[in-house]
Amino acid sequence: MLGSQAPSRAVFPRRIALDLSRVRWWAASEPVGLILVLAIGTMTRLYDLGSDSLWLDEAFSVFVAKQPLGHMFEIITQHDTPPPLYYTLLHAWLMLGPGDFAYSVRLLSALLGVASVLVTYLCGREIGGVRVGLTAALLMAVSPFRVWYSQEARMYALLALLCGLSTYFLLRALRHGGAGAWIGFTLTTTLALYTQVSATFFVLGEGIAVLIFLMTQGRRAAVPSHDLGTHAQGRRLRPVQATADPCSIPVRRTVQSWLGSQVAIGLLWLPWLPFLLRQGETYQSFWIPAPTLMTLRNLVFDLTSIHLPHWRLPMGMELVVAVGLGLALLGARSLPRPVFGFMLASFLVPIVAMFAVSQVKPIFLSRALIYVSMPYILLIAAGIVGFKRWWIGSVLLSLVVMLNFVSLYRIYGVIQKEQWDQAASYVATQALPNELVLFVAADTQIAFDYYAEKEPKPLERRGLPADVLTVGPLEPRMQEADLARLDQLVMGRPSFWLVQSHTAFADSTELARRHADERYQRIESRELLGVKVYRYASALAEREPSQHIPAE
Repeated sequence: MLGSQAPSRAVFPRRIALDLSRVRWWAASEPVGLILVLAIGTMTRLYDLGSDSLWLDEAFSVFVAKQPLGHMFEIITQHDTPPPLYYTLLHAWLMLGPGDFAYSVRLLSALLGVASVLVTYLCGREIGGVRVGLTAALLMAVSPFRVWYSQEARMYALLALLCGLSTYFLLRALRHGGAGAWIGFTLTTTLALYTQVSATFFVLGEGIAVLIFLMTQGRRAAVPSHDLGTHAQGRRLRPVQATADPCSIPVRRTVQSWLGSQVAIGLLWLPWLPFLLRQGETYQSFWIPAPTLMTLRNLVFDLTSIHLPHWRLPMGMELVVAVGLGLALLGARSLPRPVFGFMLASFLVPIVAMFAVSQVKPIFLSRALIYVSMPYILLIAAGIVGFKRWWIGSVLLSLVVMLNFVSLYRIYGVIQKEQWDQAASYVATQALPNELVLFVAADTQIAFDYYAEKEPKPLERRGLPADVLTVGPLEPRMQEADLARLDQLVMGRPSFWLVQSHTAFADSTELARRHADERYQRIESRELLGVKVYRYASALAEREPSQHIPAE
């Protein structure tokens, strides 16, 4: 039974000197604290949600999701790289009738992001008790990295949620067993694989994490599950309330269950494998550069506090990375070895694996590794909670939250997305009859069309070097031979527009724009965020400018 007086040091030594009165306070405050944290997570994800224009990838998500399911599947397999789960979910979301404007299409991701806050709390409570759970959930609620992708109509919020659920069910299965936990783990992991190809690295990380957990659990101490705080003895933790060891499941049975789940996951994912191979054939080359050590530094910085103005302090980015990793490593002081090893492997293995693969075929992106942010945050939370003097942890937590709010301020008030709404409005307002709008790269027409279709004036639109969705890759590369197509498309027209965006891969040397400058007369240009718009007069317009081009 829990007494009202603090236990003696012989029973609970002073390493994390948490008296029972504080335990009771956490017991009473758990529901209130969780509700408050969820409210914060909701506000950070809904605030300013629809103020920015949809950028290219978001517009593509809406375009695909609005197609009939058969055509949607065809577009995904022939022209895209992710699996179909997010597009299917967005398709159903749009059918519910919230509209397809920016706020409504992003709202789905925002709600998924709020759910991830709850899952983070559950995982934190599972590995370290209520204090770790609430601290981790608060850090997740104000994480600029997770807020950013919870405000984007893409699959990353869904991927993070499914991977978080997979981790939670796996922890439950390892520590408590039960068919329900293993089934939940199997299903959520499979769904994650149907959300993003990068989830394969998550599965690899989970496999290594399970191996470490099983190898070290013979030397572990009991892990608190629903207890209200933790106490340390030497370098191990003890539960506040004496309970049966929840990790006493025979290793052999756990291994058999885990292997069975892996077979089931493989069989459930197998139908997608032919389509994955087809997507790989379509994209022999990609726009992502091979990662370097600086890429790893940038990743950890993004996970810690993306968009923080680090340049205001010498070595600011390195300092943020060092503090984040330092707090995460402090989690070893307050977590049992199996749990710490599990979380560390879940964080590091996917990063190392994707980094190695990207040396051959570059695919390394911070957002594709969004699922490693949860074990990273859990380790930081455990490190903060583990200080024996509570005020040290409180100061550190306050500092991290404050820095994250600085980053959130920049996300809301400074960092903007591509201004396709203004680009479409400007061209539609200024365009004359029989003018053509050309797009470099071709897929950017999808973002333009999303807003141009809302304009009353119809515009004829074509892509360079090919019309969108007429060839395999969404971003075919511009070659010298493709310039003849530009001349052919504008032949006989008084003037035309050239819209340039995302050309780092499709037209890195700006062939189309330089050719237009050399051969045609540039009438006007306008540069918006992420989009450049040029207007040219053709040879006919140069001979008879007054008949076709109004005086400026």
